Amino acid sequence: MPPNAVSGAPSSKTVIVEKIDVPRVANGLRVFDRMVQMSRSFADSLGGTLADDNRKMLNDSGLDRIRAQLRAIYDGLPSASRADWVATMAR
Repeated sequence: MPPNAVSGAPSSKTVIVEKIDVPRVANGLRVFDRMVQMSRSFADSLGGTLADDNRKMLNDSGLDRIRAQLRAIYDGLPSASRADWVATMAR
């Protein structure tokens, strides 16, 4: 049995963990949507499912909540300062 990618314990499932700190990248909503698309493709190809950082099933409703949180972050920033903010967060 392959080890669990998170705990290292034996598991009957292979776990692939993707993490991206979206608020730190330019065009974060687009990056998030691309990450979701890629993750769904991996899950479909491997017979897996999407899960959140607490390993709970992540459905469209959950993804919409995350997207809304990201939109609120970006909408709260004046557009002129977004690039500066992203650059500062990346340090």
